[in-house]
Amino acid sequence: MDPVRHKRAISGSDAERFVAQMLGLANIPDGERSPDLISADGMYTPQLALEVKGGRGKGIMVDYQLHYGITTEVEYVEFFGESPPEILTLFGADRVGRAFANQPTVVYYALVDRKDTLKKENFKVPYASIQHVWGDVFFVPHEYAFYSFAVQHAMRTGRTVPGVVPGIKKVIKKDMDSWTNPDYSGRKGDKSSWQNIIMSDIRYFISEDKELLTPDGKRRVSRMQRNYEGLPSLERRTFPGPNGTSLYALVEPDHVSLFDTIERQVKSQILDLEEITAAREASVPLLQRFATITVPPLFEDVGVRAAELVHNTLSEEELLTLERVAQWMPSKR
Repeated sequence: MDPVRHKRAISGSDAERFVAQMLGLANIPDGERSPDLISADGMYTPQLALEVKGGRGKGIMVDYQLHYGITTEVEYVEFFGESPPEILTLFGADRVGRAFANQPTVVYYALVDRKDTLKKENFKVPYASIQHVWGDVFFVPHEYAFYSFAVQHAMRTGRTVPGVVPGIKKVIKKDMDSWTNPDYSGRKGDKSSWQNIIMSDIRYFISEDKELLTPDGKRRVSRMQRNYEGLPSLERRTFPGPNGTSLYALVEPDHVSLFDTIERQVKSQILDLEEITAAREASVPLLQRFATITVPPLFEDVGVRAAELVHNTLSEEELLTLERVAQWMPSKR
């Protein structure tokens, strides 16, 4: 794998595991057709699904992730102004056997601020993800993510937000209505398919502190305020996270009690998360005891490449510690 893509995959998975441990969520193994995480039945009301984005000051989102937030027939009608095809399933066509959702499910986008300065060369050994340092976390509902995407698209193309919204909705509807698993590889190469959700914009909408905004940020939030009619009704929330971090949330009016539960859950996990963070930091020197050994090919003249093997001098206990902290699992107390 390309080193940059390899680093991004490791970083994204580590952010997901961090948020999963914080909120008590499980991974959804559906790849590009569903959000990253979902709650167990009965843990949250309504059921919570999260698409997680880790990055420095922003989360990078691709357009096919916008269809995740439409989980009921009512939401489909409200968003597209028409009834859905006869059968649709939760998050898309390959969620076989679930007509939209068996229980009320809401989708939020969780952005995790990355505080480390790691580069691709820092990810050549197993368990390299333990070097990551995560900061504040931001939660926004589907409609916020949609309008943030539309505003960025409009600014990059020199168009108006009302001018780009129909085209983006058309893409989302096609993803929702697809009877087969779409091939997203072509869209990944289209720059217009990728837009950022900026964390400082979210903080501004919570605090109204204009010092947080760059000149581009001022233009973005102005366009959001003009075009996102539901923005004023969102509840603004801030509550403490582990290691002196904060969690910021823009919450739909119907989801206030859900975030009451989330806040209590995060509070209950702070000590575990801080223990894991300290153990990760203490375990970083163990990574130096992994070595990559190049084994030359026996038949180089026929194009067989050299093999690379990873060797280590770690004890079983040290390897188990690395596995535990890489998975964001608390110690047994």
